Amino acid sequence: MQCFHIFSTALCAYFVFAFRRTLLAPAFVPMLFAFALYSQGLIADHGQREHLFTLGFMPFFFLRGLRYLKQEEKEIDRRLAILTGALAGLLMSLKPHFALIWLFAELGFLSYAGKFSLRPAGRRLPYLELLALLVPPLVYLVCFFSLPKQALRVFFDLALTVYQYGSLWGAKSFMHSLCGTYYFTEPFNQFLVGAFFFVILRRRNPWLSGAFMLALAGLFNYLIGGHAWTYRLLPMALYSQLLLALECGTVFNIVYERFKERVPGIALLAALGLFIYSFNYTGEYFTMNERDYEVAKEEGFDLSKIGFSGFNPRVDFDDTFYTIVENTGAHDTVVYMGSGIRPGYPAQLQAGRPPGSVFLYGYPLTMISQARLTKPSLSAVFDRLEADTIERFGKDIAKNKVNLVLVQECPIAELIKPYNFVDKYLSAYSRVCEVDGAQVYKFTGGKVDLTRYSTAARREIVLKVLSGVWSEEQAASEKQVPLPVVKDWVKRGRKALDDGLTDRVVDDKGALLRKMEELYRENWRLNEEIGKLRAP
Repeated sequence: MQCFHIFSTALCAYFVFAFRRTLLAPAFVPMLFAFALYSQGLIADHGQREHLFTLGFMPFFFLRGLRYLKQEEKEIDRRLAILTGALAGLLMSLKPHFALIWLFAELGFLSYAGKFSLRPAGRRLPYLELLALLVPPLVYLVCFFSLPKQALRVFFDLALTVYQYGSLWGAKSFMHSLCGTYYFTEPFNQFLVGAFFFVILRRRNPWLSGAFMLALAGLFNYLIGGHAWTYRLLPMALYSQLLLALECGTVFNIVYERFKERVPGIALLAALGLFIYSFNYTGEYFTMNERDYEVAKEEGFDLSKIGFSGFNPRVDFDDTFYTIVENTGAHDTVVYMGSGIRPGYPAQLQAGRPPGSVFLYGYPLTMISQARLTKPSLSAVFDRLEADTIERFGKDIAKNKVNLVLVQECPIAELIKPYNFVDKYLSAYSRVCEVDGAQVYKFTGGKVDLTRYSTAARREIVLKVLSGVWSEEQAASEKQVPLPVVKDWVKRGRKALDDGLTDRVVDDKGALLRKMEELYRENWRLNEEIGKLRAP
């Protein structure tokens, strides 16, 4: 992801540098700097579709601005135009309303230029970047309508109907979406400040019209979604910052043009100031990361438990992640029945546990419930679809022998209660705990209240089995615990001992590295022998 961000930033910087004579290049330095910093502060929404799109669209924005404002001092490379357009089109295909951001940007440049810039003068075909932009969505549509008729029927007759009437489940008011928390308020305030200065500076820099419309498109897309979901806020948050940065750069350019003749070396001073600031910020960033790494080593999560090396700060993971890791093995399946994709499915991905159902989470159930309230005349259709969805969840759990099932208490548990889901499909599962608002059920072969067994009680059983005092069967009989539960405790206890007592030079990875070193030395010795034999 960082490499993609670097590539996108470099491409934007290339356009600014290559056309610096007509582009008011000094005005774009703060904008490029703000764009380069964009990914560094993203944690929860890093890698979302909005994040990918905003990164990939910016080079296309620069290219279209050059076309509209006729600031191409030389011919733009055809391959670069195709690459820029194809990249924007590919990422625009992730969500259909991303196309609105492109259209708003075009309108922004149009408002300044006075006419569309769709094709070169004297040519019939549009610019190459526009043709390349449209290719990925067209391929997407062709592939979509090539799906089997039954799949298309399900999509148009059921999925779209449920989405139309049920997508506003959990919707928030206009004011909450903008001012509910500081996370929403900050980018909205930045947009308002940027809009205010846009009115003042719009005639000073023609690029401000396009930048303002980008921010406006981000705000529009966020509000029409009806949900205060942070990832939907990303385009408005970035474009508002870029608008402010471009306005700061415009003011700087005005000052620079006025004093460049009076103050010798002002360009060098400005570049030196930016370098010092960038160096200081980068130093603080690396110092912070180094400090976080040291904390992670002392208080962090050992990533070897999920097949990686190193440590990670524990706060980066939800409690659901630790519950999944401690109660499942590397190849065990997990089902998360929750109204939102987080915390269940991200934790499942981080733990590397495969899904045990065709449904990654339970949002379809909440949408069906909302659709039934919104459109009572279709209640029979939604009732049947709800029953089929719940039954599919249950059949997947049985078919795939799911090891861990997480059921959100509200609203999912209430929605599945009339169908006796727990008694019908989780009769061989025992409730382990409650985590992040969900009840956790683990396969034990029968019902047992695992919460009655403290860590000390479990440790006593495991130590007696490992020391040979009891067999696993005797421990299960003596403590009245199902045998699969005892086996699981013993397995986890033995692994914990192995992890705690292993030296890196003699564990599996260390042994492999040692064997590679031995083979390397043997290969070196044989090469020396061959060299001696070949010597005259």
